[in-house]
Amino acid sequence: MARRTAEIVENASNKAYSPEPVPEPQTADERGRRHLASGKFLFVEGNKFWVRGISNDLRACATYESSDQVARDLETIAQHGINTVCTSAVPNRWFLDVADQCSLRVLLVLSRNEYLRDIDDRKAIVRIETGIRDVIDQIAGHPAVLGYALGARIPESTVRWHGHRTIERFLRRLFDIAKATDPDALFTYLNWRATEHLRLSFLDFHCFDVRSYLTEDLGSLIARLHNLVGDKPLVA
Repeated sequence: MARRTAEIVENASNKAYSPEPVPEPQTADERGRRHLASGKFLFVEGNKFWVRGISNDLRACATYESSDQVARDLETIAQHGINTVCTSAVPNRWFLDVADQCSLRVLLVLSRNEYLRDIDDRKAIVRIETGIRDVIDQIAGHPAVLGYALGARIPESTVRWHGHRTIERFLRRLFDIAKATDPDALFTYLNWRATEHLRLSFLDFHCFDVRSYLTEDLGSLIARLHNLVGDKPLVA
């Protein structure tokens, strides 16, 4: 999702992948949830949601108190068929209100992995967990918030140093904390080629940066990633 459209691919290439039909959410609990991951699909307010996203540097406009230009930009984004904006800045309520008016959803990347250098420090972990709660508390429950990415493209050297099980347990811990803070949001991790082997089945949906797979045929890649994530939605 880097300045380009990112879509949940239902059939990969319609040739290589043909998932079984997934029933619409039926339980009262599922029908009452604003955002839901069920089988290979995402749902927003009970309707299937096909992510068509853009990732951009919104650290400036996402924190403005008011801006006619930002409002016009979001309207233009929506008019071009985009329905999701990914940002690493914590958007304020004004930005989210405008996004909601434009029928846009926001995916917030909670960290660019800076916390991983302190993963062995118990006191640092407490600060990290508190920081995650504080960030989510600021925007939890807003209808424009599709969800959060718990991290992005963890370096292969970091996984080797700490071990994949340590990284998996740490991301699971963050997931549990974040989910308890905003139960109605969806959670993912922005994966890439170097860490695709991580076992993250607890995530609501899986997201991959396909730029790291430039040598692979896109149709074959999407089919392989669908098999890799199993019965979970895929955003690539």
